[in-house]
Amino acid sequence: MTQINDPPPRKVPEKGRSSTPIFHGPAHNTDRHGNNQPRCTAGACMRGGPPFCPPKPTDRAPLCLHISDLDKPVLTVHQTISDVRGSYYQEKTVFLRCTGETKVLKLKNLRPQDFANYTCQVSVRNVCDIPDSSVTFQLTNATSPPALRLSVNETLVVDPGRDVTLSCEVTAGNPTPTVSWSRYPGPLPQRAQIRGGTLTLRAVTSADSGYYNCTAVNNVGNPAKRNVNLIVRVMRNLTFQITPDSNKDSESIQMGRDLKISCHVDAQPQDKVNYTWYKNGVPVVPSDSLVFLRSDPDMVPGTSSLEIIDMKFRDQATYSCVVGFPGSSVPELRVDVNITQSSVTPPTLTVPTGGGVVTVLEGAWADLVCLVDGKPRPPVLWSRADKDLPMPSGEWLVETRDGRLRLTNVTRDMTGTYRCQTAPYNGLNIKRREAQVQLNVQCECETYPTFRPTTQASHLLPRAPFGHSNPDCMTN
Repeated sequence: MTQINDPPPRKVPEKGRSSTPIFHGPAHNTDRHGNNQPRCTAGACMRGGPPFCPPKPTDRAPLCLHISDLDKPVLTVHQTISDVRGSYYQEKTVFLRCTGETKVLKLKNLRPQDFANYTCQVSVRNVCDIPDSSVTFQLTNATSPPALRLSVNETLVVDPGRDVTLSCEVTAGNPTPTVSWSRYPGPLPQRAQIRGGTLTLRAVTSADSGYYNCTAVNNVGNPAKRNVNLIVRVMRNLTFQITPDSNKDSESIQMGRDLKISCHVDAQPQDKVNYTWYKNGVPVVPSDSLVFLRSDPDMVPGTSSLEIIDMKFRDQATYSCVVGFPGSSVPELRVDVNITQSSVTPPTLTVPTGGGVVTVLEGAWADLVCLVDGKPRPPVLWSRADKDLPMPSGEWLVETRDGRLRLTNVTRDMTGTYRCQTAPYNGLNIKRREAQVQLNVQCECETYPTFRPTTQASHLLPRAPFGHSNPDCMTN
């Protein structure tokens, strides 16, 4: 039974405010999920533990009940203001709702005597000696929902290693709202410090990036929420690509044809990265023969390219791409690319003789090898030939610098065909070279002799040894 009590001075209609219980108890008790249960009988109640199940002599035996104290109810308040009689005056209506109930106490056209304490009481009528639970709310003329103001912008970009303070100031709300902080995705960092509405993060790293949510609640109206997108600057994986004249299906550097050098870095925030190009250590000045592409539409978003038009001998040089965040303490990254006819050659990828099929015992390690060559020599990417299967590490692609993939503690589910292919970055951006290696994993069967007795009791003759292992191994 749930009961909401209000002060008696004002006479209330039967369907409006009432000091009598709003929610009458049903003929059967209900559990916290709303399922009907028979009234508890002696011996069928067990507080603070698993249900007590008495023997079932007849079909009328009571069901087993999980008994615990009632949760403290929560009383929420919602207010509306509406125009009455052609906007001559406004009418204020207050709704008081108790946790989980579908009925509410409605206070229409508030009067001074309606500002008082209201109590929501939850009871199971002393069933199993469970005490009642109640909560009281003081309704006043100042009762209002919460409001918040942030001390920072909704997007905050900082350098790693800095201390970050996020303050959420309560600007309205009666009763005084309670402020809490949360984070998405994941929980707050363990070193986060919260004092009131202030959240402090010490020496932030890229792992601290995310959305930080400030919420104020006072059970009046809807909670107030404000979000901060914290981005900790980071740069990693600087790569380059050399693209010959794609219009003429070229795979090498040729005089009189176009050439494009591209540079990309994984960064946060990606759009704030600054790219600077150098030729033999001198900043490149854009011209008709040297064209900058800040965001190359033919490449991954955030890629910068330097396009050499109608390449001449004077364009053979060492080109450098330097990336960084302007005004940031994050160290710059740099990659050098030597562009000459002899320093850039297409890659080759082959499987060494006898390396096309690798057979190992379960639990051992295996080396899968693809020999890669070229100038510059590109990395080799490994994957399963069956596109629905990930690599043993759980990744879909594994990068190796020299084309050698080592698998440790192999199992039979690793059996299959593995594909190696040249990466499109840190080398020529042309048609990929690829090859395949078959891995077979065999069971390691323990072999030991067994003996059978003979007619001579004093001798045991050895029997032919046989393999002993699990059934799967035997079938393999």
